[in-house]
Amino acid sequence: RVRGAREGHRAGSEADATIVTESEAVIADVIVYGRIVCVCSIGLFLESGWTKVLQAEGNMNRPMAAQILGAVTNIVLDPLFIFALNMGVRGAALATIISQTVSAILVLLCLMKMEGPCHLDFKHLKFHLNQLGQMLRIGLPAGLQGIVFSLSNVLIQSSVNSFGSQVMAGNTAA
Repeated sequence: RVRGAREGHRAGSEADATIVTESEAVIADVIVYGRIVCVCSIGLFLESGWTKVLQAEGNMNRPMAAQILGAVTNIVLDPLFIFALNMGVRGAALATIISQTVSAILVLLCLMKMEGPCHLDFKHLKFHLNQLGQMLRIGLPAGLQGIVFSLSNVLIQSSVNSFGSQVMAGNTAA
């Protein structure tokens, strides 16, 4: 049972899981998988950001290859962790995290080997405070706007959800 959820209501990934199943065992697995992957998905965030840099340079093939190799890693590790090592859903989550990290490392290596303005060299990596200030002046208001928009959507959806499943379905269809 999710802490803080009202009687008869579910929250977070537990609520998402109940859309497709009523099995308590499956819901428990969804929660375990979701928590592990959400907390440990730094590889996904890094790969996603670094991929955009390569794509901005016009390089679509290397990010795609990195994602394919990450997916193949996941396909190989899933049965190994789930069945051979008997890790169950935790193994599936671990395989996902490792595959995301593999993709991130591959994209990072591309950035380190490429020439031009997007070349990544950790030896010369430093903050330029004047450029950081310019980025913050542009990015901070946009980021705050995104946060306010997301929070307002969460509040509206929470309010709609409090009226029950029929209202939720009607709101979704609308």
